[in-house]
Amino acid sequence: MFTSIVRELTDRIVDELAPPTATETDSGQSSRLACLLASASKVGTDDTEILSAIVEVARARNVLDAAQAQLVRTAERAGIPFRKHLRSAKMLLTEIGVPPAVADRIVRNGHHAERFANVGRGMRDGSMSAEIADAIGVGVATVANRVPLDPDEQQRLARKLALNTTPAEVKVAAKQAAIALAA
Repeated sequence: MFTSIVRELTDRIVDELAPPTATETDSGQSSRLACLLASASKVGTDDTEILSAIVEVARARNVLDAAQAQLVRTAERAGIPFRKHLRSAKMLLTEIGVPPAVADRIVRNGHHAERFANVGRGMRDGSMSAEIADAIGVGVATVANRVPLDPDEQQRLARKLALNTTPAEVKVAAKQAAIALAA
C-alpha cells in the first residue's frame, strides 16, 4: 500500500519534470512544471511563484528524507537486515546505491526521530532538514557523553539546539552546552 503511494508520487514528479516536447514548447499551453520552468519570465513576473516552489521542493525533500529514515528504522526493528544477512540497516541503503555517509545519516535520523520529539515532528512536517536533525542528535549524544543527562534534559537540549540554522551552528552550540554543563 505505502509503496504504491510513493510510486504514484514519484511517477507524478518524473512526469512533471520530463523535458518539454516540441508540441508543448510550440503551443506554450502545457501546465507541466518542466514547461512552466522553460517559459519562466525574465522580467520578474514569476519570481514569487518560483521562490515558493523552491521552498516547497525543499520541504518535500525534508519529508522524503524523514520517510526514508522512518522506513529504515522500521526495517531495523523488524529484523530485515538480519534476515537479508546484512550487518546493519546502513547496508540496506548502500546496496541500492545510497552513499555510505548519507546512509549513516539516514539510519541515525531514524533513531533521532524516535528519541527527540521536536526532531521527529520537524522531520515529519518538512520544517527540519535531515542535516539539521542529524546535527541535533549527534550534538545531544556529544553532550551526553561528557555530562550525564536524564531524558528530560536531553529533550530540552534538543529543543535548544534546534534554534540554530546550520549544522555547524548546532555543533558549536552543543560544544558550548557541554562546557557549561560540565562546569
